[in-house]
Amino acid sequence: MKNLFVLFAIAFSLLLVSSCCKDDNDIDTAPQVSQLQHLPLKTGNYWVYNTYEIDTLGNETVISTVDSTIISGDTIINGLTYYILKGNYAGGQTRILDILRDSSGYLVNNKGKIKFSEDNFTDTLSIRNTTFGDSTYATITYKMEKHNGPFTVPAGTFDDILNYKGSIKFYGANNPFYKDKNTFYSKDIGLILDTYYWISKARFYRYERRLVRYNVNN
Repeated sequence: MKNLFVLFAIAFSLLLVSSCCKDDNDIDTAPQVSQLQHLPLKTGNYWVYNTYEIDTLGNETVISTVDSTIISGDTIINGLTYYILKGNYAGGQTRILDILRDSSGYLVNNKGKIKFSEDNFTDTLSIRNTTFGDSTYATITYKMEKHNGPFTVPAGTFDDILNYKGSIKFYGANNPFYKDKNTFYSKDIGLILDTYYWISKARFYRYERRLVRYNVNN
């Protein structure tokens, strides 16, 4: 069961998408113009996060997990420049977390899937089914939202925030339940807070990674 829980944490951490409402060919052939402001893609940029366990009453406990992400370099795929994000998530081992590029305001991975948008607040950007074996444990539907007002994390208070929001349906013991997965990005800073769940605790606890320090060059 421990391995199963790790698989779920990894699944939620990468924000992978299994389908999208836009044609992937349109994304892949878009001009390579740098417009993305909410995740500065430059080698050497890094972010460090503390993790909090939060129950349904809002009580918070700081846990020992410290995660980090660094843009370790770039690579050329099909003539397009992608940036390699390395780090760890939910206390896991350091590894490649994602391979991303800026596609005219969309954040796209090396498989052509949309991971974020700065101006599309209408469409469903992705839908992911999380499976283990032949069973589907959760479905996550992602859309963009604007966040009103400033947002405070240990690294400081930030504004101009967009949320790549996932609505999760858990298929637990014939009794489905629903949770939100927030992924907050601040302009010129990057990811400042995101949430994930352990399947065994998802009804009662969520986990938040909050930015504690960073180094960003735009």
